[in-house]
Amino acid sequence: QIKGSHNIENALAALSLAFLAGGDTIKMAEALKAFAPVEHRIEPVKTIDGVTYYNDSKATNPEAANKAIATFPHIILIAGGDDKNTPLDEFYALVNERVDNLILVGDATKRFKEEALKHNYPEDKIYEAGYSMQEAVNYAHKIAKAPQVVLLSPACASFDMYEGYEAAEAFYKKDVHWGASIRNSVVFWKPFLLDSKKYTHLEFVGTEYEPDKKRSDYNKAYNPSGT
Repeated sequence: QIKGSHNIENALAALSLAFLAGGDTIKMAEALKAFAPVEHRIEPVKTIDGVTYYNDSKATNPEAANKAIATFPHIILIAGGDDKNTPLDEFYALVNERVDNLILVGDATKRFKEEALKHNYPEDKIYEAGYSMQEAVNYAHKIAKAPQVVLLSPACASFDMYEGYEAAEAFYKKDVHWGASIRNSVVFWKPFLLDSKKYTHLEFVGTEYEPDKKRSDYNKAYNPSGT
């Protein structure tokens, strides 16, 4: 059930140790087949119209993101956040090979776009979602078609927008689920702020639809006390 050549290597290492310790090979095989994907790491979130959305929020550097990108042949990639200014040559070598569209978020957007163009990634395949995970997921909903997958694998930290990667993935998962089921409505969240811009978690409040109202008007920030 788990994806990625790096996970195959991990599984082989675990099986080797279990075998050397005298483990039963049949039980080992059964355990491996039953092993479900873990949270944060190429974790399947939902399949919508043949497109599976994956959460790889733990990939907070390009090297980790590369492992996930190498797993799929046709990807809508959501990347960016708190830029660590790491080299991106290997990252964009894989992006050019496997990423059909690139959706950028957060502080890293400017440099990641510049590097994308430097590495000859087509500009018309790049989307900028600002500091909104919801907007990034909305772009993905609009452009993703089977057999593509949508992959959140930021290659960055999340501290420009969130308390950490767990909060980032909470927004991502909720936007995937609710954005798919309420296509003509605006999802109204109640985000809780750590400070003026970093979200810690959120609660789903409800939905309503007012065509003339901007999405940003719905995503109003409240402090944890609700005042």
